[in-house]
Amino acid sequence: MGGCECIMTRCWISFVGTSPVAVVNTIWASCKKAHSFIPERVHLIYTEGPSGTKKHAEEAKAMISTLLQTYGIKNAEIILHAICDKPIFEEYEKLLNSIINGETGEIAIDLTPGRKYMSIFLHHIAMNNEKVDRLFYLLLKDNEYLNELYPVIPYQLQVLFDFKSDVNASK
Repeated sequence: MGGCECIMTRCWISFVGTSPVAVVNTIWASCKKAHSFIPERVHLIYTEGPSGTKKHAEEAKAMISTLLQTYGIKNAEIILHAICDKPIFEEYEKLLNSIINGETGEIAIDLTPGRKYMSIFLHHIAMNNEKVDRLFYLLLKDNEYLNELYPVIPYQLQVLFDFKSDVNASK
C-alpha cells in the first residue's frame, strides 16, 4: 500500500518568560490530570535581545526532557525558537502558523508563561485555528509558590484550565 506514512505526535507550544518553572509546571499538571496530555514534541519560543529569555528556555528544555522521560517519552523533541523581544505580531503569527501547520497530531498551546500580550496573542491564534486541540492555563492561587515545582505546591492552590476543550465540551 503506497502513500505517506504520517506519524501522529502530540505537540506542545509555549512562549518562555522569565521563569522556566512556569513552562514546566503546566506540562507537569497536564501529564498528571485526568484528561492528560503528554507531549512528544515541545516548541519553546523565547525572546532575543538584552532582556531575552533564551537562558530560561534552555533551563526549561532540560527540565521538560527529564519530566517527559518519567512519563515514558524517552526521546522528546524539544525545539527552541527565537523571536524579537519587541511585540511584532506579524513575526509571531508567521512562526506560530508555521509550527501549527507543520504538526500532524494533537496540538496544545500553553498560555501560562510569558508576557500578557503573548498570552493574549496565543489565545487568539488557538481559538481561531481548528488544528489546535487544547489551550492550557495553570492558575496559581498563591504567589508564595511562584517559582516552586508542581508537586511542591498544594494541589488545591493550582487549577489547570483547558479553554479549548472545556469550551467545546459545553457547546
